[in-house]
Amino acid sequence: MNTRLRYEYADQAGLDTSNALTFRNRLGYQTGVYSGFSLLAEGEYNWVLNNSEFAAYPGFNKGDTVIADGETFDMNRLFVKYAKTGFIATVGRQDINLLNQRFVGTVAWRQNDQSFDAARIQYTGIPKLSLDYTYNWGVNRIFGTEAPSTALRRFRADNHFLNATYTGVQGVSLSSYAYLLGLRNATASSSDTFGLLADGLKPLCDSKYSFKYRAEWAYQEDNTYTSGADLSEQYFHFLGALVREKYEAGLGFESLGGSGKNAFHPPLATLHLFNGWTDTFLTTPNGGLNDYYAYASAPLAYGIMGRLEGHYYTAEKNSTVYGQEVGVSLVKKINANLTALVKASEYMGEGKLAGVKADKSKVWLQLDYTF
Repeated sequence: MNTRLRYEYADQAGLDTSNALTFRNRLGYQTGVYSGFSLLAEGEYNWVLNNSEFAAYPGFNKGDTVIADGETFDMNRLFVKYAKTGFIATVGRQDINLLNQRFVGTVAWRQNDQSFDAARIQYTGIPKLSLDYTYNWGVNRIFGTEAPSTALRRFRADNHFLNATYTGVQGVSLSSYAYLLGLRNATASSSDTFGLLADGLKPLCDSKYSFKYRAEWAYQEDNTYTSGADLSEQYFHFLGALVREKYEAGLGFESLGGSGKNAFHPPLATLHLFNGWTDTFLTTPNGGLNDYYAYASAPLAYGIMGRLEGHYYTAEKNSTVYGQEVGVSLVKKINANLTALVKASEYMGEGKLAGVKADKSKVWLQLDYTF
């Protein structure tokens, strides 16, 4: 069982301020394992306590700032799993978080998960190598079962996700991937993406510190499902950070290419993890996006974990400044089951580009209970 009570405040220049009070509840049951087989079933209900005070869906209630936590009541997960030494097969509605969730994730920050109707096979029978393949025919989106259009509720899909990860090099995890997206009712977001990722943590000699790093490259192109776009864009992400126990500070650069007509876009990602918490760049501008960012996280008084981050955004194509953003979060684990969170982010837009020029402010207060 999991329950999450959240208050969210959102204010975007040119729109009315929104206030959302939502209470998300999940109840599920997982069987034991019988001859390698197990079953999991989980229902979800997001109860909106003040429906009229925010816009739950983009493009609707246009006068209000969007807070994408609409009311929903559905089967969040329902799958059969078979596991044998080095082999796992999962069929049904399930959570799928691949690598760092930059391309495929559950968007767990929102009250309604993004879940996948899929058949997934994972194999780890080769030492230090893991292989992962998924065929995905439906994506249940974060806007919930009450969203006013089919495409907001669910992507009808013909998707293939392929990953291979090798951990045989000390201090680094090396991955390659291919995400072939055929979104039948969102063809403008369909694409093929191929990439390489290195994530590492290296202890520094004679020191209590470690160096954390990430280097990632990807290439995205159109496919037979793509409409209205001629895609040929690249993606880069570089990160370096110092880590000591629970303390961490780092600098990063992330770039999503744009031609001026089309841009690199990962429509199934957990986007809230990237490019700032105000979610200004859920859709990449056609001129692309460069995100120069810095962050620090540390334990504070009374068992509170704090994080501070800042972003500077420009166009990838011509370096036009989009804006800046600063965010702070405080997390307190009250006991083994209950966690409290306070989080805020402020985006300051520049220029004239629609969608990214408007200033935004967001604040969250949250209690999360899991049993």
